[in-house]
Amino acid sequence: MRKFLIFGLLSLCFLAVLTVYQLLKFSDKALHITFCDVDQGDAIHIRTPNGDDILVDGGPNAKVLDCLSNHMPFWDRQIEAVYMTHPDADHLTGLIGVIKSYKINYFGTSNAPKATGVFEELNRQLEIHQIKKNFVYKGDRVRTKDGFTMTILWPTHEFINNPSQDTNDYSLVQKLEYGKFTVLLTGDVPSVYLNSIMPGLERLDVFKPPHHGSKTGVDEFTFQYVVPKYAVISSGRKNKYGHPNKQVIDVLSDNKIPYKNTATDGDIEIVSDGEKWWVK
Repeated sequence: MRKFLIFGLLSLCFLAVLTVYQLLKFSDKALHITFCDVDQGDAIHIRTPNGDDILVDGGPNAKVLDCLSNHMPFWDRQIEAVYMTHPDADHLTGLIGVIKSYKINYFGTSNAPKATGVFEELNRQLEIHQIKKNFVYKGDRVRTKDGFTMTILWPTHEFINNPSQDTNDYSLVQKLEYGKFTVLLTGDVPSVYLNSIMPGLERLDVFKPPHHGSKTGVDEFTFQYVVPKYAVISSGRKNKYGHPNKQVIDVLSDNKIPYKNTATDGDIEIVSDGEKWWVK
């Protein structure tokens, strides 16, 4: 009996210490954007200054759940919004486990055609958990009470009315803003569409090269109008596609854009107070 009592007290002490530690860790009133290391895929967790959670994509496996556990308080089992940039397996597979593990308040995606088993399973889980799937388009915007803004820059309604067979063409492009800090998330969008978006940006701090650093996402024309201060590439270690492509690395180098890669750096967390920003 005494052993159980001691064990119970130790467990309570550990829980108290863990709670205090996480309260201090997650209450800095800053914006946190984490590019999760999920191998060859995309998963980006955003935690706003007031503690709202947004997830963009889920990667090709269940590793996104580890990323969320590391970057959310253990008692927080709610994600305010999930966005699936497009229905390719390396962006959606991990979302199935997220839907089963967390309460999802909003699910947004592009209206892209797909007929795969994993996409059908995602739709089945959305239906089981009574989560409505919302299609989003250029101009749609979300603004939280703490001043964080997410704006959809692609796809347009006009593009959806003239459908493509390549799901990458439908990939969401999202501009994140908090104070003076600006991030561009690009999914797998090809350069032909990305390059039409870039001239409309006044400034850009952090840029995610599309399609894991594939040569289809960035070319010599991408940074004609605005040059980001930093880039984060999401790719897998020794992936069979050779991502990031040397051409993309050369473009970043020619424009003096420093970068990190989840394949070599693991989870990459960027923090901003709206004025300054830094990489943890």
